[in-house]
Amino acid sequence: MAIHALTSITGSPGVTTTALAWAYLTTRPTLIVEADPTGGSAILAGLWDGAQRHDRSVLDLANYPASEFIDRLWTSTLQLPGLTQRWVLPAIGSGQQSVAMMPVWPALASTLRQIADTGTDVLIDAGRITQADSPWALVDTADTILVLTRTNLQSLNALAIALPDLRESLTASGTAQRLGVVAVQGGPREFRWWPFGMHDFGVAPYAGREVREVADPTRVVATLPHRARQAAVYSNGLKAGRLHARRSYVRTVRHLIDAAHEHAATSRSIMSLEGDPA
Repeated sequence: MAIHALTSITGSPGVTTTALAWAYLTTRPTLIVEADPTGGSAILAGLWDGAQRHDRSVLDLANYPASEFIDRLWTSTLQLPGLTQRWVLPAIGSGQQSVAMMPVWPALASTLRQIADTGTDVLIDAGRITQADSPWALVDTADTILVLTRTNLQSLNALAIALPDLRESLTASGTAQRLGVVAVQGGPREFRWWPFGMHDFGVAPYAGREVREVADPTRVVATLPHRARQAAVYSNGLKAGRLHARRSYVRTVRHLIDAAHEHAATSRSIMSLEGDPA
């Protein structure tokens, strides 16, 4: 199985929602690790509607030696509602606790590799990769690093600025092939007051070709539509309608899962060939 790190550079493209939808729609055992250093579990607040106490988290591991992580981790996880073999390891309670996590991330990275090697996919919700206290040790152990981005001008501008630096840091270790972009098309329209009333200043998102040009040479692995109501089935536990399984959001998340696994396999193949002295 594989480790996939989901992250963003700016804005709120739906990293956590995508991780949840992935876990619900995949056919594989899956562990979500909420590693966003800003703290607070969006999954507990949303999917459980605040009914689940935040009395366990990834911070629990800081109390134990690395040799015990593989056992201790499972005592801190929760099973996702309505599923078997789908779990979440909740985030730290607040951003102030991120300092205590710095020595934990490297040991946890090794533990997650053991979990993946024994038959469970791992989804790392890393928050914004541009934060100084980002869990880089976790991201760096992933088979794929998927940067989610909206396709408006502000988000693509941020992507154009930050993606080359991220790519360069991975190139130094010979693993830039793991990097991929997931474009989230659309979003809520923007309204502003004007002298003669409120006007719609919503701007159509950029198309796939423009996104690929900004990301190049990093591959755009998949595209997701912004469908707030369909996504809320996973992020907020809303009841799925009769036709939900046929909706565009579900189809594209399933495509993302397949594309991410393919990207991971391709990346591993390339890195294996490049590492072969023959």
